[in-house]
Amino acid sequence: MGSGVNPPVLVSYCATFLKREMHHVYRQISGIDEFENWVVTRRRKNPELFPYSKLMVLRRSPFRIFYRTWYRMQKQRVPMSGYEVRQLLDFAQRRQAALVHVYFGSEAARVVGYLRQERRPKVVSFHGADVSQDVTGEELNAVFSVADLILCRSQSLADVLMGRGCPPDLIRLNRTGVPVAQELPDHPTPSAEGTTPLRFLQACRFIPKKGLMTSIRAMAALRDKGWSVRLTFAGDGPEKPGMEGLIDELGLRQNVTFTGFLDNEELLAAMREHDVFLHPSLITASGDQEGIPNSILEAMGQGLPVVATRHGGIPEVIEDGLQGMLVNTAEERLVAEAVERLILTPGMYPGIRKGAYEKVKRDYSLDSCKVALQRHYREAIERGGRSVRTGEGAGIR
Repeated sequence: MGSGVNPPVLVSYCATFLKREMHHVYRQISGIDEFENWVVTRRRKNPELFPYSKLMVLRRSPFRIFYRTWYRMQKQRVPMSGYEVRQLLDFAQRRQAALVHVYFGSEAARVVGYLRQERRPKVVSFHGADVSQDVTGEELNAVFSVADLILCRSQSLADVLMGRGCPPDLIRLNRTGVPVAQELPDHPTPSAEGTTPLRFLQACRFIPKKGLMTSIRAMAALRDKGWSVRLTFAGDGPEKPGMEGLIDELGLRQNVTFTGFLDNEELLAAMREHDVFLHPSLITASGDQEGIPNSILEAMGQGLPVVATRHGGIPEVIEDGLQGMLVNTAEERLVAEAVERLILTPGMYPGIRKGAYEKVKRDYSLDSCKVALQRHYREAIERGGRSVRTGEGAGIR
């Protein structure tokens, strides 16, 4: 931006700003520098973790409880109320916004009434769970019909959305930037000899697609082969009671630690203190799947070797044996064997640390992803207001 020129205004709509596991959204929103980025939200959460001053919280309709009850009785997604739609339209108008970005396709389905009335260019970003069957084809088509660009965190998510009817010309890849160590941190190669335990870390929200039970069973498999193991879970969520039950069933209570959610600096420090990062993701019955998990990228950016599944967008950033270890399915035997291959193959552990670090530093740094996102914003402004979608054109870039 030239000196003395006011930057264009961007309105970022995020229904909850922000859940503890949404560091990636905060980094993206707070990192924008070519636009004056205003956040509009319905719920403000965790302000101590995610401070942000350019923010407006929508006022809720006094009739909201009746509104929500009616739609839930109809087994329909509860849309944004007309009262909130008018506030959002008015806010964008008063700020003379050049562009609107709605975070998460499922929320775009909820606010599609607003999107139909908003004449400014509109971008919607999909992150993983929002491509599942919980979002109907009719809801997705409504979103596709009003968006000027659809952003996807991985090619795998783009492929799913095209399979569900999204015109390829709308889709752009929107990689998630993560903090990367200035230099590859020092870390000794673990040994199968001696009494020092092999230290594993998994950091995520505790939900089914993260393969948490597989991680626990893999610890039992390694223990039964004679390895000394310690597993740290950083996070929380609805799967925790089942995880604790399985830990007790397998006799692993002394081998597993729960830290709760860690702030970003604490998590990065933990990644430098462990030997292996686990993320055996899987597709749930509803179709919920990963894009590229941020925690995998963060671990790689700290030189922590990852053992994960060939799932979602993970193979887009990890080639087996070069930037990490991949197994075909979330089975504990396969995960345990991959860990043994990582540790016991001469030269593999330091080689993977270096390959992972260099990959993320090159393609997933905060700066490179910010530049790409702002390029997409400028393109959306140029395309803004298109009403005819042919489904053909430039394809995915």
